[in-house]
Amino acid sequence: MSTDTFAFAFNPQNIDNMVNKAKETLDIRLFEIAFTKF
Repeated sequence: MSTDTFAFAFNPQNIDNMVNKAKETLDIRLFEIAFTKF
């Protein structure tokens, strides 16, 4: 593991971006599931 990867992984900005991306993906998935059920 390089120091660049380590720095990237522990950069709060990058963590925020990854969390937001994950939330968006999850929201879209839940939205699709809800729509196909009803």
